[in-house]
Amino acid sequence: MKWNLLLKEWLPITRIVGAMLFFIAATMYYLEVLNSKIILNFHKKIDFWVITSALLYNLSTVPIFIFSNQLNFSHPIYDNILLFSNITIYGSLIVGFLINARVQKGEKAPLS
Repeated sequence: MKWNLLLKEWLPITRIVGAMLFFIAATMYYLEVLNSKIILNFHKKIDFWVITSALLYNLSTVPIFIFSNQLNFSHPIYDNILLFSNITIYGSLIVGFLINARVQKGEKAPLS
């Protein structure tokens, strides 16, 4: 197996296609939420937090990985972008789980 061909040719294409498919799926979810009765309380559902955090992660990391050879970024910049992206995704997941746990217990959710 030719690893250079796989990593340099197919990995960016796979990332682009995956990000586009996820973006389409997230858009369909947001449109469904906009057309339903849960529009006032959608921020209390775990689905919203998972999709939003994954969308933010994809939007921040996919362009960097795709254009890494053309932009000639150094490793500290990659590390900072990945650190910020991971803090964002895990932070929003933690917030979503906390809000969802309070809603399921019957308590008033924060941020509402």
